[in-house]
Amino acid sequence: MSEILLETRNVTKRFGGLIANEDINIHVNKGEVLGIIGANGAGKTTLFSMLAGALPVTSGEILFKGIPIQNMKSSRVCKLGIGRTFQIVQPFTNLSVLDNVIVGAFLRHPKYADALRAAEQVLRFTGLYDIRDVPGDSLTLTQKKRMELAKAIATEPDILLLDEVTAGVNPTEHPVFMKLVTDIRDNGITVVIIEHVMRVIMNISDRMYVLNQGKLIAEGLPADIAKNPQVIKSYFGEKRNVENK
Repeated sequence: MSEILLETRNVTKRFGGLIANEDINIHVNKGEVLGIIGANGAGKTTLFSMLAGALPVTSGEILFKGIPIQNMKSSRVCKLGIGRTFQIVQPFTNLSVLDNVIVGAFLRHPKYADALRAAEQVLRFTGLYDIRDVPGDSLTLTQKKRMELAKAIATEPDILLLDEVTAGVNPTEHPVFMKLVTDIRDNGITVVIIEHVMRVIMNISDRMYVLNQGKLIAEGLPADIAKNPQVIKSYFGEKRNVENK
């Protein structure tokens, strides 16, 4: 039986009269790539923000390794082992690629020499080592996306939350990011990914959840999700295969 690392129990988030997430129950198994999809405004990033400690829950419970973490500060959640990337990358201004990643490495390695070694290892893994001395804010969008991943990996998480890692990236680069995500999983980091590019998320996810207007409407294997009538309707309002999106 798979070990559950992270789960939510009836998690709800309200912003005044707006319900962004309602009674969300999901679980993340150790060692998997879990995909979360949904149309714009479905509540995906809000859910990520609660999982990462950036937003308090209105009601419900979030358990990480059996520990309640709802409403815990994001710095504490990260220290426990949940890392996160953001759809809109924000490199540390005027810092090199290496120094950007060292900032993440300091979480586990307070001594500079140790953080440097850890950061260099992550840069080799993510293919950024050769441009480590380039200012982070001068990179291309694709390179910034890689650096965003590297910063999060450097915190040495048990679970990595990836928010639309291919957003804005040239489609020719999608296979590279797909391999990087599966390599992250193969190196012992469980991955939860939000993604709008169906060809990407369908091919890298072991399981998937689907949100629509703040509610969970489907769970299952990618092949089953792609043929689910309720999922298709939520995306297109007509009979069409989600994989073609």
